[in-house]
Formats: sequence, structure tokens, C-alpha cells
Amino acid sequence: MSDQTELCSHQFNGGKMNHIFKQNEKFLYVNEFTCEAAERCFKDMRAKVTLKVDGECAMLKRGQAEAPVDDNADSNAQLKKWIFYRRQDNYKGEEESIPVPEGPQPGSFQSHNYSFVPLGATLVTGKGKKKSFVGEDTYAAIDVGVTAGLIPDPNDDSAQEFITVEWVGQKHQLNMDFCPAHHGIVVHGTTPVKVPRTFEEVAEMAATCAIEGVVFEDGETGERFKLKFTSFQPSLFNLHKRKHKPTTGISTTIKPTIITKDGVIK
Repeated sequence: MSDQTELCSHQFNGGKMNHIFKQNEKFLYVNEFTCEAAERCFKDMRAKVTLKVDGECAMLKRGQAEAPVDDNADSNAQLKKWIFYRRQDNYKGEEESIPVPEGPQPGSFQSHNYSFVPLGATLVTGKGKKKSFVGEDTYAAIDVGVTAGLIPDPNDDSAQEFITVEWVGQKHQLNMDFCPAHHGIVVHGTTPVKVPRTFEEVAEMAATCAIEGVVFEDGETGERFKLKFTSFQPSLFNLHKRKHKPTTGISTTIKPTIITKDGVIK
């Protein structure tokens, strides 16, 4: 494994997020905070609150571009590109993985040990009608995001060394947001959500707003806490999920901005 990446200020590193509230044996929330930091973040009206998207956690990391652009060796050596990494739990595969970058969110938690594995640009899965151009579609979506200004140009001096994203689409989870593509990208922390600040009011919101949940970010430490609407009962998201397929069913209430190879969906 390679050395850990330096964390940019208040940047999500893809590690394990603690819950705002404690859960009972049925994984439903009870009106008790998990820790003082979670309580402080929840009650702080200045805390950044964004949409938690139903998908797979992934990361874009700056790496050396392979294709030469001209005959200038020095210029080619400095050319960068985004490399897409899938987050894995307790990974034991043959591909070389990299650890979760240093930051407030731990890479290891209880029985979980997260790492990131690179996605090959030519990866294809399935056959016939089920064939999916995983690598080509995902890297094309990255290019669209850079062109649209939603993802920094990797060759810009101000670009972060890594950006965490949610991998979404018809081939990921249940595709609750109805992404029309097999593979799409949602940049983490880009869809703000207004959330009340009492347990009872959030429970009421979960019953009427079909989203997986939200993420609170502590403005001082950068630590993040999750509040899953699926851990309330009733949960409108869970009710929709029972009737949902990747291309049919009832969608979510609040939509993220999704980047696909064919364009940006808002």
C-alpha cells in the first residue's frame, strides 16, 4: 500500500462516519446522541448539512497521465489526470489498494477496514444486453464534470489531491434517484438540505421526505456525522425502496446533481 494522502481542509476522506443519534437493536434511532461532538454539530445552525446519496463511496485521485501531449518530456511528466477509485471493505483482492486518506473519519472501525482500489479505464462487465462499459462510462463522466466545472481540472494548481464522490446509476444499489445511465458520479457535499434541529422534527421529516439521509459537517474540525432517514420509522424512503427497481418505482424527494457520460442531470 502507498503512503497516506494529506487531507485538505474540511475535505471528506471517505472514512467511517459516526451517527448523530444512537441506534437500538433494530437499527432505529433513539433520542440520544452518540457523543458530545455529534450533539454539538447537530445543534450548531452554522454546520453544513448536505444530502446523503444512495450509491457507492468512491474517490477521484490525481495521478500521472500516461498519454503524451507533445514532445516536451518535462511537460508530459507534469501532466495529471483523475484516477477513479472504488472504496472496498476488508479488501483481499490482487489489485494494489491505497488506504483511506488521513482525516477526521477513520479508515478502520470495529469490523470494517476501508481502502480504495483503482478502476480500470477499459473495464467491461456482463454480456449481451447486460453488458456494461464500467470504466469507459465512468471516466467519460469525469471528463464531463471537468468541462462543466463541477470537478476541478486535475492540471490546475489549486486542484485537490483527491475528491470523494458517490458512484450511482442503474448498476449501483437501487438507483433511487433514477439516474438514466449505468454509471454516474455525484460529488460529495454539493446538495444542501435544510434540516430541523430536534429529534421529533427530524422524525417527522423522515416520514414525508424520501431521501436516504443527510451528512452534518463540523465547521471547526471537519468531522462528519450521518443522519439516516432510513433509521426512523416510518421512513418514506424505505416505503419507496420496497417498491423500487433501478428503472421503475417512486423516486426520491431531493435530487443530487448527477454527472454522466452524456451530460449533467440536475
